Amino acid sequence: MNPNPRALRALTDSLDLFQNDLPTRPLLAHLDAAFFQSLLRMRDIDELLADQGLRYPLFSMSRNGGRLAGSRYTYAAKTPGATTRDLADLRALRDQLAGGATLILDHLHRTWRPLADFCRRLSHELSRPVGANAYLTPPAAQGFGIHYDTHGAFIVQVEGRKTWDLYEPLVTMPLEDQRWQEDMLSTADRDALREAGPTQHLELVPGDVLWLPRGWLHDVFTTDEASLHLTIGIPEFSKHMLAAKALAALAEDEEFRAELPLDALTDSDRAGAEAEPVLKSFAAWLLAADPAAVGRRATELLDTVWYPARSSPIAAALLTDEQISAARGVVTRREAVRGFGIAVDGKLQLRTVGGEIAVDAPAAGFLGRLLEEDDATPVAVAEYLEGLGGDGSMLRSLLGEGVAELMW
Repeated sequence: MNPNPRALRALTDSLDLFQNDLPTRPLLAHLDAAFFQSLLRMRDIDELLADQGLRYPLFSMSRNGGRLAGSRYTYAAKTPGATTRDLADLRALRDQLAGGATLILDHLHRTWRPLADFCRRLSHELSRPVGANAYLTPPAAQGFGIHYDTHGAFIVQVEGRKTWDLYEPLVTMPLEDQRWQEDMLSTADRDALREAGPTQHLELVPGDVLWLPRGWLHDVFTTDEASLHLTIGIPEFSKHMLAAKALAALAEDEEFRAELPLDALTDSDRAGAEAEPVLKSFAAWLLAADPAAVGRRATELLDTVWYPARSSPIAAALLTDEQISAARGVVTRREAVRGFGIAVDGKLQLRTVGGEIAVDAPAAGFLGRLLEEDDATPVAVAEYLEGLGGDGSMLRSLLGEGVAELMW
């Protein structure tokens, strides 16, 4: 675990259970509602939809387990020479909410700064690219029917109340391609589940955070008041994923790309006979496989789904030295750096999502210390520049990659 898990600490009072692995049973914590309301409130949704022009499908609606067509609550704004489609029809959204639909805001870790900052920090602490969605549900309503998810999630109750009935998994630790299907439970199965009662019956109030492991069935609804909750999802990175990365490398071996005989699949006995030598060759191939190569493939996948730290490439390029000096201070963002270390030539090598930065001495020692300390306290611009050996271009590089951020 990260030695300074300030984001994770905001979500759980059981840090020790997240030491090495994600817990496999639900956990409930009663925490700081005011902090979560600083990340998103109901009134912020109006700003996102009305003022910031959030477009479908970054918002959508659902009622009683079914997604509603976007055409029912979006419109196209026409100006001379241009048409902007999929904007929020605020009156239609209001009417859908009045009719019991849930409003869903997806990928807020990319569109809403407070949640983006929080999720980047949590991603750093967990070494997973977490994301955030919000769900606004009117009173006496249900957006989705009983189901499970293939990722774990922190359920953060921000405003109002919501009831969560939890049931033991049908599929333990399901993979991405083992998603919930409606026909997994017959009507009789659903009735039997409800008659037996949930494993846990929870009413979440503001400040409550439920850790919901992947695979746990949940049936969620409001009663007498509206609810706003956040789902901070953590993707599945399983042993199966590593094995799949090894299997993907098999395609590079010409032996395994060869055609089977025409009659290989005529019946199961013939197919089994053909499979025997293939499996023996596969076992020998696996024994000779390079674990480091499999690891590189896995981390390449991670790079494709990770989202970068908030950077300031435009400001870094266009602000004058005088304008930078007028800032209140500079914060070093540890979460912007995927990894760092001292190279054989004494330079500090920083690896970000966007690439690498090499920092010469003496700036290497100064910046390395700030990254090790992982302290979000601003440092005066003059002091920061002095620590970088007066190298204004290095400060601009750090700003451009999001490693440094000006505070105004």
